[in-house]
Amino acid sequence: METTTGVANPAATTATGPAFVAAGTEFRVDVDVLDAEGALTPNYGRELAAEGIRLASSSLELPIGGRNGSSGTGVLPNDTAFTTTATPGRFANNTVAFDEVGIVRLAASVADGDYLGSGPLSGPASGNVGRFRVATFDLVAGATVTPACATFTYMAQPALGVDYVIEARNALAGRVWNYDTTLLGGGAVAAIAPVAENADAGVDLGARLSGSVGNWVLGRVSVNTGAATFARGLGADGPFDGLQFGMRVDDPIDSITLSARDMLASASGDCVTAGTCDAVRIGLPTIVRYGRLMVKGALGPETQDLAVPLEAQYFDGSLFRPNTLDNCTPYAMPQVSLGGYLGNLAAGETTLIGPLASGTLVGGASSATQPLLLSAPDIPNDGSVDVTFDAPTFLEYDWNGTGNVDPLGKAQFGRYRGHDRIIFWRER
Repeated sequence: METTTGVANPAATTATGPAFVAAGTEFRVDVDVLDAEGALTPNYGRELAAEGIRLASSSLELPIGGRNGSSGTGVLPNDTAFTTTATPGRFANNTVAFDEVGIVRLAASVADGDYLGSGPLSGPASGNVGRFRVATFDLVAGATVTPACATFTYMAQPALGVDYVIEARNALAGRVWNYDTTLLGGGAVAAIAPVAENADAGVDLGARLSGSVGNWVLGRVSVNTGAATFARGLGADGPFDGLQFGMRVDDPIDSITLSARDMLASASGDCVTAGTCDAVRIGLPTIVRYGRLMVKGALGPETQDLAVPLEAQYFDGSLFRPNTLDNCTPYAMPQVSLGGYLGNLAAGETTLIGPLASGTLVGGASSATQPLLLSAPDIPNDGSVDVTFDAPTFLEYDWNGTGNVDPLGKAQFGRYRGHDRIIFWRER
C-alpha cells in the first residue's frame, strides 16, 4: 500500500503516529490472488464471467469505539476498482479510499461474494493501514456574535453570545466522526483558540475571551452560548468599538489549519492578500466597553423625598463618560443600602421608598419615573447618608485605589454644614 505518489503506508499504531493520507484521499493497493501453495494464480479474472476483487476495512484499529468508515461497516469508496498489472495474478486499485480518520486493517474478497459457485472467498487482513488524518477544518456558515445589551457588551459581563460550528472533514467534504476528543484523546486533536482585534489595530486580544470554545464531539466543535466573557484588562482600557472576534485551529500533529482564513489579529493590514491569515472571523465587529456604575450625589430639603441618580459610565480612553447605549442594566430596591449617617440624620429617619418595581437604565441613567428614592426625614433631621448600590461585579470600580467595590454616593438633606473633621467631600 502506498500513496498515489509512491509514499509507503507508515503503518501507524497510535493516534499521534505518522500520517498516511487524509481521510477520503485515494491511495494504491496491490492484491495478490494466490493458490493453496501460495503461488500467484494468473487465470483469476479470466473466467467466462470474470471474477473481481472487493476491498474492505475489516477492522477499525483506532480509535476504539469509532466509526469504520462513513458506512460504519468498512465499505470503502471505489472498493472494486481493480485492474490487472504486468504481473499475472496481481491486481491494483489506485483509487480506493478510507473516508474516516484512524487506523484500519484491510481485507480483500471475491467481488460478488461467490467464486464460481463455491461460496465466498476472502484473504487474511493486512497489517495496520494509516494513520488517516483530517483533510480540512471548516467553519460552518452562520456563525454569530451577539452583544449582551442590544448593541454593546461590558468587559467582564458574562453574557456575550457566541455561536459557531467548526467541522473536521475528509477530502470528500464529509465530516469525520472519529475526530473526537474522547475517542482520540486531547493530545491527538486540534485546539480551538479565540482571537480578537479592534479596528485592525494589530493587537490580539483573544486571550481575554473565555467561554467560547468546546471539545471535539463526532468531528465537530459546536458552541452556542450566551455566557461568554471578554475580560477586563489590568486597568481601564478601550473602548473597543470595532472588536472583531475569530477562531483559530492549532493542530499539533498534522498542522492542518482552518479553510478560508481571513483574519490575523496580531498584525494590521490585509492578511488575505499577504497570505498570512491564521484565523476565520466570527460574526460582525461588536462594541465592548469598560464600564462602571455611579451613584451620583443628591441634595434636597429635609421636607421632601429625594431622588438619587444612578448612572452607567464607560471609559473612553482618557476619562469616564455616561454610557448612553445602556438600556439594559437592571436596578431594584434590594440592591440599595444606607449607612454612614452624619449631622442630625440618624438611621430610620429616611428610608428607601423607590423604585417600587425593578427598573432598567434608560440611556445609561435610572428612570425619572423609577428613581432610587429616599423618604423625607422632616425637620429637624438635616444631614447626609451614604447610598451604596450593589452592582454586578463587571460594573464595580476601584474608586479609592484599594480594589473594585460597589458605587457609593451621598444624599444630603437640608443645609447641614458638614463635619468639622472632613475637609473635602467626593462622590463615588
